[in-house]
Amino acid sequence: MRNTLMLLVAVCLIACGGGDKGPAVPPDAGSPIGEGIVQSVKGTVAVQGTHAEGQGSVELEVSHTDRLINQKVRVFISDAAGAEVAKGEGNQPFPLTAGTYSARIIYTETELAGGFEGAIRGLVVHPGAMSEYAVGVSAPVGILRMRFSDGKDSVSDKVSITVFHNDDDPDLVVGPAFRGAAGENVVLPVGKYQVKAVFTPDKGLPITEWYKDIQVDGAMARTEREIVLELDVTGLQVDAFNYGRDINARTRVYMYAPGADVAFAVARFQGKAGDAIPAEPGSYDVRVVYTPSQSTLDFIGDKTVPNVRVHRGLGTRLQVDVERPLATLRLQIMEGEVNINDKAELRVMRAGADVDAASPIVDEIGVGQHPVPVETYDIYIKAQGTAAAPVQHKFMGVELANGYVWEQTFDIKNDSWEAAPVRKPATELRAVDWKAPSGDDDDSAGDDDDSSGDDDDSSKK
Repeated sequence: MRNTLMLLVAVCLIACGGGDKGPAVPPDAGSPIGEGIVQSVKGTVAVQGTHAEGQGSVELEVSHTDRLINQKVRVFISDAAGAEVAKGEGNQPFPLTAGTYSARIIYTETELAGGFEGAIRGLVVHPGAMSEYAVGVSAPVGILRMRFSDGKDSVSDKVSITVFHNDDDPDLVVGPAFRGAAGENVVLPVGKYQVKAVFTPDKGLPITEWYKDIQVDGAMARTEREIVLELDVTGLQVDAFNYGRDINARTRVYMYAPGADVAFAVARFQGKAGDAIPAEPGSYDVRVVYTPSQSTLDFIGDKTVPNVRVHRGLGTRLQVDVERPLATLRLQIMEGEVNINDKAELRVMRAGADVDAASPIVDEIGVGQHPVPVETYDIYIKAQGTAAAPVQHKFMGVELANGYVWEQTFDIKNDSWEAAPVRKPATELRAVDWKAPSGDDDDSAGDDDDSSGDDDDSSKK
């Protein structure tokens, strides 16, 4: 009888769950699916923390390649019905009722380099447990780093850079993609960029240079640029600007004897702006001639800087701003999906001038980008597509001040052409303020024959 009683107790203990239960199986974090910039999601569940009855929590740890970006990520949690139930940053626990959820994330590296979106479906919340997910994203952003030296030592601490998209007009954009010190890691969206670099030496005035077509790739790829500033030139190098814009490509430099009549004298040396001109030591009057358009040669930027010293053994780098007030016409003429710029005619007249009798400022077949002097204009555009008759439109009294851009895209299939507003600089354009530092050294040996403006150095012209 006693044995029978003990057997019944044992059966009861087993049936009631007594004795060793064996190892506990952790709750399953599920198999979430990532979309957009989300490349991977791996989850674990831990029974930890204090939760209200029937609740658990979820937390996202977000990284871009090997870098945590939690504070740059906004998280929006939605329930199974699609209703938003929580929001915050990465690496933030969200208390939720047990169930299945989805998340939308927005990664913003900077205000001008974001945001990039992704989504996660299938996040699981267990009662009394924390569901932690490691989220890997790959956004179309990369790193640009520019370092500067004088050929011997780093001068990055003396260089500030401003980064613009390659297609941006730096004068018209609201703000650059980056502005700060050289040598920093700059995170940027994928694309091509132009960089304005200003070197401020310990002595003398700043030197400005532009670097264009810098490609930045995605997935945090690094783009490194090691720039050697050519501060020690041989002869003379003139960097030409027009209200701060690099115009070297359309500018010539002529070097005359001091006091020469630069309109008639023969230049002793000449060359292209941005290049070192191998001039002999001495003093020169330097003429800088900017031709904005090869087809419109009746307006130029022309500035002469007197008494520029080219030193023996060490040349001179001079920055000159011609300060020629200009506006720009940018036109694109379409016939549906086909560009017919080459079949369009452009005539630009001063406002009120007789289109048939007065001389036009611009009169061209083929349109694109056209610099024009600051003025108020009547603009006539005629386009010939596949239609039998050409289409002509007039835009009267277009006021264009310094730096203004009249940028238009028209389709000849549309009967009415409505011009977009003139684009204006965000701030008033300013010239590059730079002059060569004075030098009172003993370079006089190079000045012997510099007194005449009518030398027969025509072979150098």
